[in-house]
Amino acid sequence: MCSGRGVKAGQIAQALPDARIECWELSPLRHRSALREMARLGIGDRVVLRLGDALSLSPAETAEPDKKPSIVFLDAPCTGSGTWNRKPESKWTLSWAKVDKMVELQRNLLKKSLSLVRTGGIIIYVTCSLLRQENENVVADALSGVAGCVVLDTPLDGPHVRRGRPWGTYIMPGLPWLDGFYVAIIMKRAEA
Repeated sequence: MCSGRGVKAGQIAQALPDARIECWELSPLRHRSALREMARLGIGDRVVLRLGDALSLSPAETAEPDKKPSIVFLDAPCTGSGTWNRKPESKWTLSWAKVDKMVELQRNLLKKSLSLVRTGGIIIYVTCSLLRQENENVVADALSGVAGCVVLDTPLDGPHVRRGRPWGTYIMPGLPWLDGFYVAIIMKRAEA
């Protein structure tokens, strides 16, 4: 969900050549960039790219129409506070109203992803934000409305990795080439 220019999708498709991948993107420009990226990588036949609002799309029909995705990767739109080292001017356009609007969108997207994934499936929630409101608070809100979900440990380690409180993991910005990110891995153990 919210696949942008398809960089992460391309990396996943290259690492997992047998995986069936479907990407959703709202922006026509990013969608066209993703099409070019998949063609450049030679994997355009294995990755379905759909243009539309992730809140209203449903997975494309497969040979098994009742089969839900086993993994949903939600690269949620965010304030981008983890990129302020590279783009310091972006913090001056941020307001609490914009943060609140972004958080509402993130909550809705995460709830949608929880409804899409099959029992036993995984949701990977990612932002390039370091704000707790967009990360742990969004995860807490989404999980409070869905029974049978647990947050798993993130298999990351290193000097720039910090554990969220209480959920998820932050990759803290460092040096000029490392942006800040948040990731939470959620397993859906039972249907609500």
